[in-house]
Amino acid sequence: TGSGQFQPLSGASQTIIPAQQLSPGETKTYDYEITFTPISNAIYRNEANVTITNRSGSIGTPKGPSPNASFSLPTEPTVIEIDESATLSDPLPSVPVGFSISGGLASPYTFSDSDTITYTVTITNESACNASFTLTNTATLTEDDSKEEHTDSTSVTISAPECALPPSGCTYTQGYWKTHSKYGPAPYDDTWAAIGEDTLFFLSGQTYYQVLKTSPSGGNAYYILAHQYIAAKLNILNGASSTEEVDAALTWAEKFFSAYTPTSKLSKSVRNEALYYAGILDRYNNGYIGPGHCSTE
Repeated sequence: TGSGQFQPLSGASQTIIPAQQLSPGETKTYDYEITFTPISNAIYRNEANVTITNRSGSIGTPKGPSPNASFSLPTEPTVIEIDESATLSDPLPSVPVGFSISGGLASPYTFSDSDTITYTVTITNESACNASFTLTNTATLTEDDSKEEHTDSTSVTISAPECALPPSGCTYTQGYWKTHSKYGPAPYDDTWAAIGEDTLFFLSGQTYYQVLKTSPSGGNAYYILAHQYIAAKLNILNGASSTEEVDAALTWAEKFFSAYTPTSKLSKSVRNEALYYAGILDRYNNGYIGPGHCSTE
């Protein structure tokens, strides 16, 4: 103050422009800082001028309240210590099995005055399949004088795609399964127990074993497909891995057997499809596709 009146201090002003217009009844808080050179034994007043451009009775004319608050400075100034340097540490977080992590901040980094450092963390998928995890990275800044710590963290979700499993097991031909049932003559392969030789085969009126033993005389597409289908099902039950192509052939065959019998008259297109899928299953059973043929039958 001077002569009983408040006088503006040079440089002691701050303009605040809201990011958006305030709606009726809306409130906002805006932080600001004013730097000025103090005057001894003075009383100060902080005044805020609010501009309203849509006030009733003065639309378009800037008007508004000017709230203020008086204050004085302490006799003894408050000293704020500012560290001249600080140390940044950012150890690499751990990752699940199948992933590796590298890069990052090799060792603690010391800042002096204002400084910036940029570094990269690399996550590599070494062998993970169909996995997902959240990686949280935390950096700590320690002030060298006060030892005060400041931490900041960020998280990112990392996912690994589904992976195709390596082939497993091996396959036998229909000839193996014909002779290794409980009816012999070769030693019994108990994989048959998962189906049952005497189980009725769809609409055929015959058992699985009877269908497998029936010759596809005259090029009967039903029996040609059925032989390869039964062998493929037994191979899978025996631990042989399948393929998408084989799975599609098995699905089509099951729909076919649920609609036709060995004596059904097939259209040319249906017969050709049956032989096509029988060929896929034949290649699977012989080891040309899939995990490969078993070494002995």
